[in-house]
Amino acid sequence: MRKSLKIISMVLVFAMITTISACTAKPSRSGVKHNDAESKPENPAGMATPVPTTTEPDDPTPTPTEPSDPTSTPTPTPAGTVATTPTTSVNIEDLTNYPFEEVYELMESIAGSTLPEAENTIMNYFDIDLGQPSENVGESGVSTSYTYSAAVMIGGVVFNNIELDVSMDGIVYYIDFFNDMDPDDVLMGYCQYYKELATDYLGEPYFEFPLEEDNSIIEFYDFHITDDSYVTVGAYYTGFSYSQFWFSYSDNSLR
Repeated sequence: MRKSLKIISMVLVFAMITTISACTAKPSRSGVKHNDAESKPENPAGMATPVPTTTEPDDPTPTPTEPSDPTSTPTPTPAGTVATTPTTSVNIEDLTNYPFEEVYELMESIAGSTLPEAENTIMNYFDIDLGQPSENVGESGVSTSYTYSAAVMIGGVVFNNIELDVSMDGIVYYIDFFNDMDPDDVLMGYCQYYKELATDYLGEPYFEFPLEEDNSIIEFYDFHITDDSYVTVGAYYTGFSYSQFWFSYSDNSLR
């Protein structure tokens, strides 16, 4: 049953992404928070969404651009800078760069706490005010996601949102940092860079869903921690405002 739910979840997320340009809501990453080799569809329909096009000044016909090489190794963004001008205002100079390893351990320690405890831990560690979150109750009604518009820098990469998912019992089981302000090519570089960071610290990913010829809009990598917990690094590349890169920790035993 559990594996079937994972497969259904993946099918739903791909169906959602293929129609994303017609939607007004930001896509959820809930369908890819945990995956195994049996969850990966072969040649998923609709995955070949084109990369955003560019148009020469005097040429009314758009010319598709070649996608960035997903296997290339990006240069880590140094503390205090970003690779491109963000579409959302973030004062980079005010941000302190926190190590990937420390933040991973922070996320692991937050899992199992209550929402107020998790909020206080994050605010004290990053020295920020999370403010009032947006709240989204899951379709099954057994969990609630709280998303905070707060910028932090981890491993030289800026994340402008923090998400905490809470079970029906009020326990935090999912912690997520995500960036939805930079363009696809920059997010792609972040994803590959973070895959390397996670591999160096946690070992090889136990499940990979990379970019391929028939898949140009989503990639993610799961790193096994325990039988029920894992770290995921991934990104959506939609060419729209829905694009995002995320770094998350989840413990399904707490759901």
